[in-house]
Amino acid sequence: MDTQQLDHYIEVLQTNKERWLKEVTIQERIRLLSKAIEGMMNVSERLVERAVQAKKIPLGSPAVSEEWLGGPTVTIRTLRLLKESLKDIARFGHPQLKTSKVRTRANGQVVAEVFPTSAYDSLLFQGFRAEVWMQEGVKKEQLFQSMAELYRGEITEPKVALVLGAGNVASIAPLDVVYKLFVEGQVTLLKLNPVNDYLGPFIEEAFQDMIREGVLRICYGGGDVGAYLCKHEGIDEIHITGSHHTHDVIVYGPGEEGQKRKAENKPLLNKRITSELGNVSPIIIVPGNWTDADLQFHAENILSQMGNNAGFNCNAAKLLVMHEEWPLKDAFLEKLQQVMKGHPTRVAYYPGAEDRYQQFVDAHPEAVSFGRDGEDHLPWTLIPGIDSNNKDDICFQEESFCCVTAQ
Repeated sequence: MDTQQLDHYIEVLQTNKERWLKEVTIQERIRLLSKAIEGMMNVSERLVERAVQAKKIPLGSPAVSEEWLGGPTVTIRTLRLLKESLKDIARFGHPQLKTSKVRTRANGQVVAEVFPTSAYDSLLFQGFRAEVWMQEGVKKEQLFQSMAELYRGEITEPKVALVLGAGNVASIAPLDVVYKLFVEGQVTLLKLNPVNDYLGPFIEEAFQDMIREGVLRICYGGGDVGAYLCKHEGIDEIHITGSHHTHDVIVYGPGEEGQKRKAENKPLLNKRITSELGNVSPIIIVPGNWTDADLQFHAENILSQMGNNAGFNCNAAKLLVMHEEWPLKDAFLEKLQQVMKGHPTRVAYYPGAEDRYQQFVDAHPEAVSFGRDGEDHLPWTLIPGIDSNNKDDICFQEESFCCVTAQ
């Protein structure tokens, strides 16, 4: 660990944090986003090739598309949408939102529909819609007053943010950086996760104008580097993507002492820390008179959530919530198992996957598995009929972060 280099990075960011917050114009920010879009397009093919190699995805397989969609595609799309929002802010003072897309619920809560954003989105993502439900007290006529607070001058304290990048999906770390810079107005030090630090050169190339501007630095290393940076007096805020175990070690410390501090709510760090942590993601199966085609479609849908990125996603399907008396429950589970049986397994590239997998199947010998096991592969696995009253069951308490789903 080169602490001298890390200290230098933080010194550069500290030097530029006030200028970035208070002096850099919105037109200059738009220019930086434009250059980032151009840069990401230039590196995209090389980035995907490297990710496919690292995750041992067979060339020509459908899984290659995941690296495009979860990497350059969503990164460029987000940069483009943010750029359009900044253009709106420059012209109107806030992002534009059609009044027809804003409604008020019966309880007075204001809701804004934010997706789809265009006719193209409507065609490409048929049946999908996203809404933002405002906090209590926000009125429809005041909605725009709660948007773009950075650009209304309501963020006044310059800060240096540390982003501890995700190790699984290529778009997460760069977009965390973009959020800190362009939404919260914080200059940023990105520490890449050792699992996918091969992304570093591509992010550096794509975001080179932000690096030249002195508002972004990128570093590498393991837990020792992360620990050093979290405690560094030059780091004002921290954002982490990872497991709750990693989060708790950072905030409360390791071992029994750390657990005691957590129970007493006595964190070691008093810095603001935001987190996107793993969880047990539920899929709620609404009972109905489904056709065989419905059963097939949703079985494939669930497997796609289990299998995307080989199951190494915090939003993967981990718990199927079903009505015990649904007449088609068994037929649906049978259909799901048929689909699992026919789907090729994936290389379990993420560290610790085999150990986590074994913990779940040891706790539930009734688990049913399908597909290849061994040679870096793990089988698709379903744990059926867990007791919903047993809150201490591992399926409720821990994220498998691999190819295991419970019902």
